[in-house]
Amino acid sequence: MAVSETSPQDWAQSPAEVVERYRRRDYLGLWDIDEARWAAEVEPVVDRLRALPDQDRPRRRVSRNPLMVFERPR
Repeated sequence: MAVSETSPQDWAQSPAEVVERYRRRDYLGLWDIDEARWAAEVEPVVDRLRALPDQDRPRRRVSRNPLMVFERPR
């Protein structure tokens, strides 16, 4: 198995867009969160995002994702 990272992914996204994606639970890690955990862990993040100035101004974002390559046994 080889482990690496993808090339940097670069895009623009506003705080309001991120809040909406959290609200819709677009991110896989949010699908199964119960209401108590949502209130304790997600709502504070959403509140901080909503507190940012210029809610509709896109910000540059850059991310890399882990990349794993598996070999089939011979």
